[in-house]
Amino acid sequence: MDKWFTLDSSLSLRGVENQILVYLYDGTGDNLMQEDRDAGFVGYLNYEIYDYNTSTGECKEFDGGMVLTTKSPYDMTEAECITALNDELFGEQGQGWITPENITEVDPSQLIGLDY
Repeated sequence: MDKWFTLDSSLSLRGVENQILVYLYDGTGDNLMQEDRDAGFVGYLNYEIYDYNTSTGECKEFDGGMVLTTKSPYDMTEAECITALNDELFGEQGQGWITPENITEVDPSQLIGLDY
């Protein structure tokens, strides 16, 4: 998994020009603590969240973290990865806020203000 995407504009509280941009990618597993392994986690996904101005392409990071997984991220489907992120960020309250159906993939080469 290595994907840049925005949420459907109807889900964004920031309006059409200022959207939420998410970068979701596989973790290597080397940051797992023994207590994570003891709890049954075998891997993780990393995520970064940005304010994204669609008019200028400017991005400003405002959040990020890890989603612990009980399945290796390398063995997870894209839909499973996106669902895991949704569950991590919103829990049961946000059921379906981030789904494969309501995201739009973004080409990172068109983004300004990133170190990628």
